[in-house]
Amino acid sequence: MRNAQVKTGKDLELNAHDAVENLVEIIARLGAVLANETIYLRQLKISNITALQKEKEELITLLEKARKQIDANLNLAGEFTPQEMQELETVGRIFSEIAAENYRELKKAREVNRRVIACISVAATDYFANQRGYNRKGVSGGMAKKQDILPPLSVNNVI
Repeated sequence: MRNAQVKTGKDLELNAHDAVENLVEIIARLGAVLANETIYLRQLKISNITALQKEKEELITLLEKARKQIDANLNLAGEFTPQEMQELETVGRIFSEIAAENYRELKKAREVNRRVIACISVAATDYFANQRGYNRKGVSGGMAKKQDILPPLSVNNVI
């Protein structure tokens, strides 16, 4: 695949073939990025996903520009050949399947993250609740009450 570049400005005299080619290329590349992201989500390799975000954002921007150009030149869509329409429909269907799978995996990863954070919070709160010493009310020597303890804990809670 060539690099997806939407023609803009003085190149706005886009023909139907170029418009479809641009759109298909961008959608295919975005689908590949989402597929990689889905793999990393399954493996819970969240740091690897971060590296994909810039490319994903750039492709989304290109996709929006390509769609706006086609919308601004309504006659272009009427000039698509049946083969171009078929290619566009096929890549669109495949992309939709990839995006749906990505969404499912993202929901799973978020749920795993939520449960881990909840377990850490409960464990830390229980641990600090059983510690002797001063609580925030200045009571010492006895067991601190669970609600009086604010454990010094910070966890990155974002996926």
